[in-house]
Amino acid sequence: MFYLFISFTTMSRFHKPIDNQSVSKAHYLLAISIVLLALFFLGPLVMSLYAQVSVSDTVNQESFDVLQQKMSKNAFFTMNLLPFIVGFVALLFVVKIVLKRTVLSMITVRKRFDVKRFLFAFFFWLFLLLLVFFVHFSTNSASVFFNYQLPEFWLLLVISIILVPIQTGFEELFFRGLVLQFLGKFNIKPLFIVIAVALLFGGMHAMNPEVEKIGYFALVFYFCSGIFTTLLVVLDDGIELSWGFHFANNFFALVVFSNMWQALQTDSLFLDLTSPNAGNELFITIGILYPLFLFVFHRIYKWGNWKIKLFE
Repeated sequence: MFYLFISFTTMSRFHKPIDNQSVSKAHYLLAISIVLLALFFLGPLVMSLYAQVSVSDTVNQESFDVLQQKMSKNAFFTMNLLPFIVGFVALLFVVKIVLKRTVLSMITVRKRFDVKRFLFAFFFWLFLLLLVFFVHFSTNSASVFFNYQLPEFWLLLVISIILVPIQTGFEELFFRGLVLQFLGKFNIKPLFIVIAVALLFGGMHAMNPEVEKIGYFALVFYFCSGIFTTLLVVLDDGIELSWGFHFANNFFALVVFSNMWQALQTDSLFLDLTSPNAGNELFITIGILYPLFLFVFHRIYKWGNWKIKLFE
């Protein structure tokens, strides 16, 4: 899918794109509105059609809980990713038709999508998550259930490799591509753009079951994650690192180690049997792993002076 993004439009700063003068703030607002309509209205229609084929003709009257009981976990998981596919297609459409820009110009200032950046971020973050998991497992083995099932796990792996990059890619392109560059058209400092995008990202996840189960700390976590990923984009002038990180994060939570109360139930390799709680892992992630990730990538990609990039 990465080779959809070959064409390129030059930009001096990722958060301050050089647009044709005809591409106004109103064009960006129209583009954002179309994508949201596709995500929240057309997406559920596609989900309903999928559920009707998978379950019954009366699916429109059935709640998500009933559907979850009737469908296999992999089928239900796939159904919940469909709106993101619809949103992704809508996003590609508005970038080309409404904004009249290349898709790559919403992704990076580089001449092509940097697959090495994407993969390095993916494997580095996955390695850190696995490291934290094994520490957790060694000290709380009684709370971790080995859930390997055939053929469900391997089907989940295939679905995740194909669809989760699209789901995470949509969120990255929307929040840290379209929305970030729209805010970049206003005369405000990049740091405030980072905060605004993080607030929007956290707000979009406010309805997730995690917020109800573990309280508003979940929103704090989403906000901090939004700050972290948007910083990656602004400092690196592209979403490759953020997208790779996001993919690894969701892949781990869906395929490797999940729980019984998160937004999507999957046949993951391991299950956490503990009751809903914020857990030390979230504090470790925010307080140690995120700063470590930023430090490592700052050293590797030589981002230069952070103050200049965030306050110029």
